[in-house]
Amino acid sequence: MTFEETFGRKARWTVYPERKKGLPVVRKTFSVDKPGKAELIICGLGYFEVYLNGKRVSDDYFTPVFSDYFHRDFSHYNYPLPGEETKHRIYVCRYDVTELMNEGENVLVVFLAGGWLTQRKKTAEGKVNFSEELYLCFTLKTGKEEIVSDKTLRYAPSHIVESNVYFGEKVDYRKYKKEWFLPGFDDRKWQSPIERADFGSPLYFQDVLSDTVCERIEPRLLFKFGRYAVYDVGKNITGWVEVRGKGRIIVCQAESLRGERRLDFTAVGGREQKQKEEYFGLKPGIVAHPTFRWSGFRYFSVFGKIDECVACVVHVPFKETASFESDNEVLNWFFNAYKLTQLNNMHGGIPSDCPHREKLGYTADGQLTTETALLCFESRSFYRKWIADIVDCQDEKTGHVQHTAPLMGGGGGPGGWGGAIIFAPYKYYTVFGEEEYISSLLPAMEKWIKHILTECMGEGEYRDLIVRERKGGWCLGDWCTLEKTVIAQPFVNTCLFITALRQYKEMATACGKEYAYEETEKACADAVRRVYWDVKKPSCQKGVQGADFFMADLGLIPKEEGKKAAEAYVKRGYMDVGIIGIEYLYRYLFENGMEEEATRLLCSEQPGSFGYMKNRGATTLWEYWDGRKSQNHPMFGSPVKYLFYGVAGIRYTPGFRSVVIRPALYGGLTRLKCSLIRPNVRIDVEYTKEEGNEKYILSYTGDSKVAVEMEGKRYEMTSGIPLYLKR
Repeated sequence: MTFEETFGRKARWTVYPERKKGLPVVRKTFSVDKPGKAELIICGLGYFEVYLNGKRVSDDYFTPVFSDYFHRDFSHYNYPLPGEETKHRIYVCRYDVTELMNEGENVLVVFLAGGWLTQRKKTAEGKVNFSEELYLCFTLKTGKEEIVSDKTLRYAPSHIVESNVYFGEKVDYRKYKKEWFLPGFDDRKWQSPIERADFGSPLYFQDVLSDTVCERIEPRLLFKFGRYAVYDVGKNITGWVEVRGKGRIIVCQAESLRGERRLDFTAVGGREQKQKEEYFGLKPGIVAHPTFRWSGFRYFSVFGKIDECVACVVHVPFKETASFESDNEVLNWFFNAYKLTQLNNMHGGIPSDCPHREKLGYTADGQLTTETALLCFESRSFYRKWIADIVDCQDEKTGHVQHTAPLMGGGGGPGGWGGAIIFAPYKYYTVFGEEEYISSLLPAMEKWIKHILTECMGEGEYRDLIVRERKGGWCLGDWCTLEKTVIAQPFVNTCLFITALRQYKEMATACGKEYAYEETEKACADAVRRVYWDVKKPSCQKGVQGADFFMADLGLIPKEEGKKAAEAYVKRGYMDVGIIGIEYLYRYLFENGMEEEATRLLCSEQPGSFGYMKNRGATTLWEYWDGRKSQNHPMFGSPVKYLFYGVAGIRYTPGFRSVVIRPALYGGLTRLKCSLIRPNVRIDVEYTKEEGNEKYILSYTGDSKVAVEMEGKRYEMTSGIPLYLKR
């Protein structure tokens, strides 16, 4: 939408400095004779919090959702983007405020913070901020009247002295005035903002859920000495600590401890990036917590005189759409740890890689778990928004796809990261179908394919292999393997490109578009075999870090060789693969009749396994198999989808239009129960084994076609009528 279509003709963007004296609080007093239905259309960049007549307009936090707002100078990025041109968008919120309106005098109060717009304190990726100023625009419609943002607004420094999405907030309650929220407050000494022209970016009404407080946890006191105390929340969460007390109070958060008395900040960015809130002037009646940022933590320390503290869990409040439980504790832990990890990384409209050290929408991390997240949560609009971010951040000239979406710097590779422009939509398509939507994304996918063919291919021995992400760029392959990554980068990226071409072909064909890359696909496959397959062994790169599974999954080696490699691999009982290799590993095993071996591998407790994480007290998935760095990264959670597809045997076509269930109890399981709730169907299965007898109860409701296949027989199911089978 255009600015005028969104806000009308009268409203203007207003501009505010981000000062050390305090972030701006903005006021607008107005009078309404007979208030009727009232709607507030508002956008504050980076983040805003709005009150009408002293009442918070919604329970949302971190609004509007993060996007690529408008043009920036890319020359200050640590990872250069020479001459790239991306698209932009800004999200606008609207609220029904009818019940908050008063007859006569009213006052609208808005607090602003920089969020991602002005973040320049952390410079690991260079200077990636959009602006050094804050912006506000709104129109409040009630009856025939419109109250708008313009230079008649008044603003002053608020009690929020400082806010940074990485480092924390400083809040001085000695500056806080309840009178700000009263129409009669005298703000004549406050300043008037300047107006500015529209940014020119398309505007969209926000149709995705914002963050909110989803749970409140009473923490356990671990240590106390004087005014210093350390607490344990019991699990890794995202959110903040809510405190009541007196005077100055400092709250710090971390994922782990050094002994029992000190927080360990290593995983969350080190002491130089300490997650910290500092409050001044607390007194009875004040409940203190940050407003414009979240932390990722399990433990926290408090210094000061406190009366009460509570850990608040904050993330996007998705409805769960899947359940899984069995008699194996590792599988149960894996499912629940993934869900918690994923929710901990759903903030402000993006799936992040971690909720503390980086907080960015890394495209590889996000695309790897897209299908699993769409199965587990009602997150359709969330991922449509994030896919739009990926497309927005594609270079309009070359087709190069960035490593983070929205673009905030950061590194990656052409396949796992850039390929997200195909992989994320494909996983969405797998779960929902929606060919019309997918068709709208095909041009961006094809532009990326042409970019790969134009700028990324090697020469000589490496002809038809992807050796860089563009001219002058690098070529990251897999990531976070158990030991130092040695699997060849061109190998990984070329296999990913072949996979992307095949997924593009499936989507294009479903949308009625011809596929023009058969020869390209064949040339890349021949190059992979020529350079990396050792016929004498036979093996690929000595079988390290799942290399054989990349080739076996793509059908680039004989089936018998793939099966031998798989049998040898799973016999070890642990995983040395990285975040990309793990997807190829389990896809190959579950798609090639090795459900028993795959399930046992998922249940492993050796180093390089999910059981290893569980047995060391993890409540969320680690970034690395050995637990170093972040302990709250969802990327290794991609195989959770195989708990349904493979372990429970619920095989589905795109959009769940048809489902075939192949019931069995693998990996020594004696009990399994799970459900999947989709827009068009709900599927429930329950498997048990007692005294050598297996019993299966299967049911569904909805308009999908569901059948069961077992021991060579096929049973067509009827909605609402359970099917009972024995073996």
